[in-house]
Amino acid sequence: MRAEYLLSAGSWYAKPMVDFDATHISLDGVREKGAGGVGLNVRGSDETVLSATPALELGAQFGNPQGTLVRPYLRGGATFYDDPDFVLLASFEGTPGGVGPFRIASATDDVLANIGAGVYVIGVEGASFRLYYEGRFGDLVEQHAGGIKATLPF
Repeated sequence: MRAEYLLSAGSWYAKPMVDFDATHISLDGVREKGAGGVGLNVRGSDETVLSATPALELGAQFGNPQGTLVRPYLRGGATFYDDPDFVLLASFEGTPGGVGPFRIASATDDVLANIGAGVYVIGVEGASFRLYYEGRFGDLVEQHAGGIKATLPF
């Protein structure tokens, strides 16, 4: 879910926004076969991670006499996670009775910095072009994404 508000001043704008996300991860259990007593049994797990991402986008809109619009923008913000740790329980097939499973824990950043930049070019005949970059950075995570999208009417 996103909430945003557009503040404009001539051809320039500022857009404060906040995204609220819920991500549910469901993992089935796994039972290793053919390894005898050392076969690994991993229990299934369900996790729901909540996050909030406040950000600010700054951009502009420029046009030429033929009607083509160019909209460059920059965006910056951060994502805050409620619980970025994932835990699985596992045991070996030959584990004696009364011995509990062991924990497999994976942790990631609880805060990520987000940056983005891009440009939209919109033609008068309905053709458009978008070029963008998005990056997410933390102590343990570094993600980069980019894309090009073109739309041509026919």
